[in-house]
Amino acid sequence: MLWLYLDFYALQMDALGTDCTQEEDDTEALAVILVESKHHQVVQANAVATGLGIEPGMGLAMAISLHREVSVLEYKAEVESNKLREIAQWLYRTTADIALAEPNGLYLRIDTMLRLYQDLNGYWQHLQQTLASLGFRYHFATGTTPLMARVLARSGWNQVTDAAEVM
Repeated sequence: MLWLYLDFYALQMDALGTDCTQEEDDTEALAVILVESKHHQVVQANAVATGLGIEPGMGLAMAISLHREVSVLEYKAEVESNKLREIAQWLYRTTADIALAEPNGLYLRIDTMLRLYQDLNGYWQHLQQTLASLGFRYHFATGTTPLMARVLARSGWNQVTDAAEVM
């Protein structure tokens, strides 16, 4: 078996479109962070915020101390879960076997699809076109088991291969 895991690591941020948000005078972009309310920890940050040194996993107080004007929004796993379901519906056009890894990941069993797309490269090119049209950032990886694919994707491996020795 061959699995592909897609890790939409900034799904809520991308759904909000905050990397494109500009202030009215259009001279300075707004730093936006999503914070998990229970532990007051940064879960996601847009490019402006990461450019200021704010990173996921950082405490809210530390993040705010790095820059005086940071827009703080509440992270909501249900927002990501809903968006993940929408993405899965789009990907069903390319892949028949999809499982959700809520709130922001998808498992795709791809070995059964390779005959339809001639080979792994053809399948991956077709899938990438669909993903590009959706506009969400993601990490990805293949594995011989779902867990292997997930671990590799979450580490940022970003490779698609069916060679077991490479995985």
